[in-house]
Amino acid sequence: MIFHSFGRKNLVYFRDVYDHLIRIAEELDSLRDILSSVLEIHLASTSNQLNATMKRLTAYGTIFVMITAIAEHLRHELQIHARVGVALRLFCRPRGHGGDFAWAVFLFQETR
Repeated sequence: MIFHSFGRKNLVYFRDVYDHLIRIAEELDSLRDILSSVLEIHLASTSNQLNATMKRLTAYGTIFVMITAIAEHLRHELQIHARVGVALRLFCRPRGHGGDFAWAVFLFQETR
C-alpha cells in the first residue's frame, strides 16, 4: 500500500489532518443549512409584509372606487337637473365666504 511509505508517525498525522478536514466540511454543510433557513425566514417575513400592504391598498382602493362611483352618479344626476346642479356647484365650492350662497340663489332664480 501507499501508506507504508509514509511511516507510522506520519500516518497518524495525516489521519488527524483528514479528521479535521471532515469536521470542517461537516461544519460548512451545517452553516450552509442554517444560512438557507435564515434566508427562507427573511423571504417569508417580507412576503407577509407585502401581503399586509396589499390588503390595505385593496381596502383603500375599494373605498375610493365606491366614492368615485357615487360621485359619478351624482354628477350625472346634476347634469340632468341643470338648474339645481348650477346652484349646488356654486354653493358647494370651497371658498369660505358667504357671497357664494347669494350668487347661487341669484343664478338659481335666473335659470327658472
